[in-house]
Formats: sequence, C-alpha cells, structure tokens
Amino acid sequence: MLIKNRLAITLLSTIVFSFFVVAILLYSELTSNIKVSVNNAGLDSLKSVVLLTEDGRHALGNIKPGNAVSTSIRPLLDSNLIILVGGKKELVVDTFVRRGYKGKITINLTNQKIVSFQDELYIGWK
Repeated sequence: MLIKNRLAITLLSTIVFSFFVVAILLYSELTSNIKVSVNNAGLDSLKSVVLLTEDGRHALGNIKPGNAVSTSIRPLLDSNLIILVGGKKELVVDTFVRRGYKGKITINLTNQKIVSFQDELYIGWK
C-alpha cells in the first residue's frame, strides 16, 4: 500500500511539473515579439518604407523627417533585417533576430544609409 501511494505521488508530481514546464514555454512563445522603430534622421521624407525579414514584409509607409514609425515582429525563422526605401534601396541592418527573441530595435536612417541602430534583444524574462 505504501509503495502504491508513493508511486501515485511521484506520478502526480511529474504530471504537475510537466504542466508547469509546458505553461512556461507556451507563455514565453506567446509573449515573444520585437518592437522595431525606424526613425528618419534625414532631411527628406522616406517613401514607401518596408521592413523585410525571412518571415515576410512589414509595410511602414512614408516617414517624414524627424518622425518614427514602429511595428512589432515575431520571428519564426532566423533572420537579418533589411529596410527597403522607395521600393529600390535596400539597407541591411547589422543585427540578427530569431524565434523567441524579445526586446526592441531602434534604427536611424536617411534615404541613403543607416546612420545608427541599437538593439536590446534578449531571450526569456526581463
């Protein structure tokens, strides 16, 4: 009888522990996103700005000088970030995102180049 009770307690403990592990992983997956802000640091408007990742396109529209536009991405695939300006100029951001990353990326650019960027990415809780 004692062995049966210990076995039941061990089995129940394992099930409860597994449930919590799955819940934590699911929560982490559902809350993982990255806020990307694109700031126009130039003197001219940025036309038809699009953020490209391996997962798709994120249209940001036109950005006036001194203004910023933000979007949230949830990468499923490992990806670099590319900003397309005016449908032709590709600007590669020197950063990398992957599934599970959280945080923010701020990019300052002109029509011709990326002036600066800052990424504050992490995995897990902060």
